[in-house]
Amino acid sequence: MTDLTPIEFGPYQPEQLIARGAQSQVWFAKGPDGPVALKVAAGERFRGALLREAELLLLADHPNIVRVIDHDPEGEWIAQSQVDGIPLDRWAEDRSVRDICNIVTQLTSALQHLHSKGIVHGDLKPANILVDVDDKVTLIDLGIATLSTEERRGFKGTLGFAAPELLRGARPNIRTDVYGLGAAIYAALIGRPPFTAPDPAALTYIPLVSLPPPPSAFRTDCPVSMERLLLTLLARDPARRPAKVDKLGMLFSRAASTP
Repeated sequence: MTDLTPIEFGPYQPEQLIARGAQSQVWFAKGPDGPVALKVAAGERFRGALLREAELLLLADHPNIVRVIDHDPEGEWIAQSQVDGIPLDRWAEDRSVRDICNIVTQLTSALQHLHSKGIVHGDLKPANILVDVDDKVTLIDLGIATLSTEERRGFKGTLGFAAPELLRGARPNIRTDVYGLGAAIYAALIGRPPFTAPDPAALTYIPLVSLPPPPSAFRTDCPVSMERLLLTLLARDPARRPAKVDKLGMLFSRAASTP
């Protein structure tokens, strides 16, 4: 399939390319019940991964997680609910610290639900967190999600947002999602990931030896209590991060309200 000559997939007609990755493309498509986000495998060798993503999304049914409407049993495509939102970092531009913290509760609710099903998202970043005009949060893209009982070989994730232990080849777990949550909130607040470098290859080791700059270095309106909480999520040692996400939404809202 090319983005110049879209064809039909089941009852769905792709119309506009939304995003493209190594394993799939996402199209705005029309279906029998209206518009959908149609995720299409980039080739036969990626169909197994796409089918697995559909199965995990069906298991992870939640108001703040993108919903599967239909999928190909061979893994060629997934029809998902069309989310009319923008990435978290774009939504957060010119927003107050309190506005940003107030939506964390929705995000942690989605994550807590995933974790209760034994699913680790594994790629939390602003591009995978959409916010609509009503400030509703939708978590998308379980393309590299894993079950907590599974082994996974090799690094998968996004440099700049991935937890240090993932860079070392460790298996994803709840605490790696906690780090990803912290990195996404940091980017929403500051407008950049916790770590940046002109050479992307440097991001494979900088998080292993450095700490992110404190948010207050970029925003004077960042309360001290919130900065401490955020940097705890970004601790290099996984054991120093919270073991669960269930109370983090409340803690961020409370911290944003302090002087």
